[in-house]
Amino acid sequence: MPRTKLTDAAVAAAVLPPGKAEVVLWDSEVTGFGLRIRPGGRTWIVAYRPAGSGRSANTRRLKLGTPETVATAAAARKLARIALGKIAAGGDPLAESRELRRRKQSHVTELLDRYDEDLQRRGYVNRTVVISGLRKRLKAFPRHGHRQRIWRRPCAHRRGVDAFRESRRSGGLPVALSSVSYVVC
Repeated sequence: MPRTKLTDAAVAAAVLPPGKAEVVLWDSEVTGFGLRIRPGGRTWIVAYRPAGSGRSANTRRLKLGTPETVATAAAARKLARIALGKIAAGGDPLAESRELRRRKQSHVTELLDRYDEDLQRRGYVNRTVVISGLRKRLKAFPRHGHRQRIWRRPCAHRRGVDAFRESRRSGGLPVALSSVSYVVC
């Protein structure tokens, strides 16, 4: 599509052409800034390549918000300039948000909740016994309580899987998980 200056009137008048799954209206003032229109809605985006990767890297698209959350095109353009400044300084906003999401999910309580959902999905009969036992063992660390962060290492994960499988073969509960060496901080 040709580049045009994205104004509030242009955004309000923009529609998805019939037969298309997605269309992007690119701004003529800020390179890489545009409005993505899909059947599900509209999104302000910034297209970029991570600093130092050159043209061989795939283009990434960072979501800035929707026209409902970012009210005007000028405000969205300002957010795009801020994001492009961070990218030019060597940052990668998508990688940073992915890392933040990974760290948020690496708390022990979230890990136990996901494990409980998995046991329930598989129909594990003694899942409440297993989960309550693991939560009781977790309380042995009073300094951090339930907000301990796990930094998983491949060797620790492998030992944990092996210990779990061994306990399943012996017919006991997976209590061997308590012997897994996690790095807790």
